[in-house]
Amino acid sequence: MYMRITWGKTFTAGWMETLPPDILDLSRFKPQGLQSRWVARDAADPENYYSVTVFDTLENLDGWENSRAYLEDYLPAVTRHLVGSHSSSVCKIEVGASSLPGAR
Repeated sequence: MYMRITWGKTFTAGWMETLPPDILDLSRFKPQGLQSRWVARDAADPENYYSVTVFDTLENLDGWENSRAYLEDYLPAVTRHLVGSHSSSVCKIEVGASSLPGAR
């Protein structure tokens, strides 16, 4: 599995409330191989956001980021709320929660 982690800054701490209600729910776009998705706001600085998206393969992650839905629907709706720099990394998941001692 592969995970994309993104950090960025937004214009205002209330940016999530001004997005279309379902834009952050990627399942509506039905990207192939999507396993999970989290979007979080920094507790100490609410203008910072973190996004974690997990796909079953690197090809499916790349496929989503090159898809018409991502480029024409998702990205324009989200990027108008961002300001300044951001950083993204793609990681290969080596250890999952299910392999930790005591995990269910």
